Amino acid sequence: MIVVRLRFLASAVLAVVLFVLALGAPEYAGAAQPDPCKLLTKPDIQSVLGGVVKDGTSRRIKRATSSTSSAHCEYNGTNGNVIVVVHDSAENYPGTDPSFKMMGMKIEPLNGVGVPAVLTPGHTASFVKHGTYAQVELFGGDSVKNDAALVRLARIAASRIR
Repeated sequence: MIVVRLRFLASAVLAVVLFVLALGAPEYAGAAQPDPCKLLTKPDIQSVLGGVVKDGTSRRIKRATSSTSSAHCEYNGTNGNVIVVVHDSAENYPGTDPSFKMMGMKIEPLNGVGVPAVLTPGHTASFVKHGTYAQVELFGGDSVKNDAALVRLARIAASRIR
């Protein structure tokens, strides 16, 4: 009789645990990713690039090769365009994903961001902070100046991830 009650109790506890996990209770679910339009703002970009910058526009993009997606915020300016990307998963972070080097992409360590980061010279700063994989992409302008601007923008963005 006691064995039957213990089995019933164990089954009930297991059922409750599975139910809570299926609901995605906050203590078990992944943390919400930050809004990329809040990691960098129009004034941030204007202070680094100068010129006129339009308000950021946001969109969500699903990766064709996996079940992950990313949130984007794009700023268009007279001295360059900036896209801030926040990925749902850090699985494709170029600092640890060997496929980037296999594709021949040049990936360099990026200092000055305040967290481990990598640079695709003249184009993208990528970093992971508190489990959030984010990128700052810069299009237009001189690639040497872009690298310095990417470091400044990535530092600002990383400082806003809590």
